[in-house]
Amino acid sequence: MRPFLLAAALVSIPLVVQTIRTDWSTDAWLHAASILELSEHPFDPGHPTVAAAAGDPDLSPYSLLWGLVHRGTGVGVLTIMTVAGLVNLLALWGGLWMLTSRLTRARLAPAFAVLAVPLLWGFGTWRWSGYPNLNSLGFGLPYPSFAAFAAYLVALALFLDWLREPSWYRALAIAALGAAATLSHPITGGALSLGVLGLLVVAVWTDGLPRRAALVQLALPAVVALVAVLAWPLYSFGLLFENSDAYTAANAGVLRQVIPRSILGLACLPVAMVLARRRGDWRLIALALPPLGLVAVGVGLDVPVLGRMMPFGLLPLQIAVADVVAGAVPTGARQRGPRLAAGAVLGMAGLLGAVSALPHMVPQPLLPSRIRDDERLETIRDEAASARGLGEGMVVIAPEDQIQLSALASGAKLVNPPFATPELDDADAREEAILGFLEDSPDRQLRIVEEYGATHLVVGDDLATQVDLASLGQVESRVDGVVVVRLDASLIAERAAN
Repeated sequence: MRPFLLAAALVSIPLVVQTIRTDWSTDAWLHAASILELSEHPFDPGHPTVAAAAGDPDLSPYSLLWGLVHRGTGVGVLTIMTVAGLVNLLALWGGLWMLTSRLTRARLAPAFAVLAVPLLWGFGTWRWSGYPNLNSLGFGLPYPSFAAFAAYLVALALFLDWLREPSWYRALAIAALGAAATLSHPITGGALSLGVLGLLVVAVWTDGLPRRAALVQLALPAVVALVAVLAWPLYSFGLLFENSDAYTAANAGVLRQVIPRSILGLACLPVAMVLARRRGDWRLIALALPPLGLVAVGVGLDVPVLGRMMPFGLLPLQIAVADVVAGAVPTGARQRGPRLAAGAVLGMAGLLGAVSALPHMVPQPLLPSRIRDDERLETIRDEAASARGLGEGMVVIAPEDQIQLSALASGAKLVNPPFATPELDDADAREEAILGFLEDSPDRQLRIVEEYGATHLVVGDDLATQVDLASLGQVESRVDGVVVVRLDASLIAERAAN
C-alpha cells in the first residue's frame, strides 16, 4: 500500500496544482451553471445555461450533490468545484487501487498502475472530459465524467468481489454506483454494463453459471437501478438516445488521429494477451476488447460518441503492463527481456506525461513563448473576472462564444445554448436569433427580447464599436474589453414604430 500511496502522491502534484489554479477547460461553466441552478432550485430546476424550462444531462445526481453543498455553505461555485475535483482525485486513486489489486498478482502492480493509466496513451493525446490521461485529468477533475469514472472502477472491483462471494450489500452497492455513473455520465454507465457483462462471461466460462439465487441477487438491484435511471426527474434519459445527433459535432474530435493518440496503450494489447494466456486469466481481455471494438465501429461508421469508449478499452491493457513491470522485482534472466521492454514503454510514457504537466508547474515567464501564449492555459477565474456587471436573474444575448462563457461565470442565463443540449427543441432558432440580433430590424430585435426574456446584451469592444448600443438600451459597464448593455424593450419598440 505504501508504494501505491507514494506513486499516487507524486502523480497528484501537477493535478492538485492545476485544480487549485482552476486551469480547467471551458466545460467548467456548464458544470458551474448546473451547480448554481441546483443550489437555487434543487427539486425543480430550469435549464442550467439557458433561460428555458428544459432539462439537461448535467442536472445529474453528482451536480445535485454539489449544488446542495453550495446551498448549505454559501461559498463560491469555483471553490465548490475545486473541492469536488480533489474529492474526485481521491476517489479515482481509491477505485484504481481496488480494481488493480483484484486483477493483478504482483504486489507493486497498483503502484505501477498509477503511472500506467494516466501516461500510457500516445502522442498528442486527447484533452477530453472523462479521459484519465495526464493531458486531461487536471483540466477536468471537478467534472461529472471523472466522478463517474471513479464509480466505474469501484463498481467493477465490487463485482469481482461479488463473483467470489455473492452478497446483497455488494449487489446493491454495484447497482447504486451504476445508476449514479449512468445519470452523471451516460457513456460511463454503458462502459460499466459492458465490463460487468464481460467479467460475468469469463466467470461462467471458468467456473460455470452462478446459482439461481445469486443471479436473482444481482438482477433485482440491476432492475431497480434501471428504473431509477429512467425515472430520474431532472432530465429525460430516453431523450439522450432520441436526440443523440446533438452530441455528434461535440464529440467529433475523439475520432481524429485515433492511432497516434492511443498507440502506447494499444501496444499493451499483446502484453495483456500473453499474460492472459500464461495465467489462464482472461478478465483484463474481457474488459478491454468490447470497448475497443466499439471504438473501431465508431471509426468505421463515423459515430463519434462510440469513440468515447477508448479510456475503458485502454485501462485493462495499462493495468496488464503495470502487472508485468511490477513483477520484475526481482526476476530471472529468462523473463527479464520482455519486462525491461515493458518498463521502457512505461518510461517513455512517463517522459511524455511529465512534459504535458510542465506548463502548470513552471512559472509562466520561464516557459517558451509557444507554450506561454497558449490560450488554453488561461484560468477559469480569468474568464470570471470579465463577467462583472452580470448576475443571477439576468438573461443575456452574447453573440461571441468566449463572452458567453464569461456570462455564465456570473450565474446569468443565456438566450442560446453554448453546449449540446438534447431537450431544448428550439436550440437552432435561439442560435440564429443571437447571431443576427445586432443586424436585425428593430421589429425582429423586439420579438427576440420579448420571446426569450432577454435583459442584457454583452459584446466585446470590437463589436461594440460597430453598433449603436444606445439604441438598444443603457450601457452599464465596460470591463476588460467587455461591454454590458441593459436592454430597453420600450426603446427598441419606439424605433420599431418609426
